[in-house]
Amino acid sequence: MAKRTVRKPKSKPAAEKLVKLVRQVNTEQPPKREVAVLDQQRQNPEVWRAVSDLRELAHTAILKPFAPAARTAIRQRLEALQETLGYAESPAIERLLIEQISTSWLHLQLVQVVYANGDARWEKRLTAAQGRYLKAIEKLAQVRRRLRPDTVQVNIGAPQMNVAGMLNAPRKTRNQKKSK
Repeated sequence: MAKRTVRKPKSKPAAEKLVKLVRQVNTEQPPKREVAVLDQQRQNPEVWRAVSDLRELAHTAILKPFAPAARTAIRQRLEALQETLGYAESPAIERLLIEQISTSWLHLQLVQVVYANGDARWEKRLTAAQGRYLKAIEKLAQVRRRLRPDTVQVNIGAPQMNVAGMLNAPRKTRNQKKSK
């Protein structure tokens, strides 16, 4: 059985203790040690989340072939993409989809680089990566439409007009409009 490795977060005593406990669970007397790991997880949930962030592990694996400066720039681009999609103010389900979009975008960029360098065997991978990226964007749009049902469709004759926004927003009175 191959020995599992655990990434160690930088300079956090709680994280080091957690990593030590996880290693012990993987090697010595798991039933006794699992309780200690669960206690450590309850005491420091933010450390546990950092150690077990699979999305971050995927990003690290995808970025491995790049130089450190390029990795930093690409990570900043991923953060900008997430910010553009409204990650900070989104509900949890939208955040998951935004994370999927950013991971799909990163994978798509890597496949495009390989394909652009003349490896025609990657065409199917490129098509699949494009499909996953577009599907993630479509799903985010669908979820946003369903979570924000304050869109009204008004049909007047042949042209169609869609109005989106807060329909129940407080309206300004004449006095409020004049004071500006």
